[in-house]
Amino acid sequence: MGPITAFSSFFTRYFDVYGRARRSEYGWMIIIQVIATIMTAFAIGFIEGTPDELDTENLSAAATVLLSLMTLVWLGTLIPWLTLSIRRFHDMNLTGWLVALFIGLWVIPPIGALGSMMQFFWLLLGSGSAGVNAYGQDPRFARGMDFV
Repeated sequence: MGPITAFSSFFTRYFDVYGRARRSEYGWMIIIQVIATIMTAFAIGFIEGTPDELDTENLSAAATVLLSLMTLVWLGTLIPWLTLSIRRFHDMNLTGWLVALFIGLWVIPPIGALGSMMQFFWLLLGSGSAGVNAYGQDPRFARGMDFV
């Protein structure tokens, strides 16, 4: 799966917790979100000047708009990130409720941070189960099929 297909799937399956998602879909979306965040940070830095001059209390109007837009993007992608994580767990033949477990770990922030890192690497590096599993067809071989 390429970046365009991953991006398209990410937003067309906004509320879809059924089925499976490949590692490449998860990885491409991480890369896309990191690039967007870095570009926004550079744009804010360009508008505001050098890091020595950066005063987060008194941002210019343009920098505030950019920061607000990035915050809205992060909030707008929260649900698709949750559903993509659930589908990644499904790809490994695990329950999607593990996402709720990792969110629940944030009751104790240091453990939540450690749990989030563990979940990130587990979903990024964990291989999906081959063939059909309890959550559907293997997405590697389901080309041309509608996502169910």
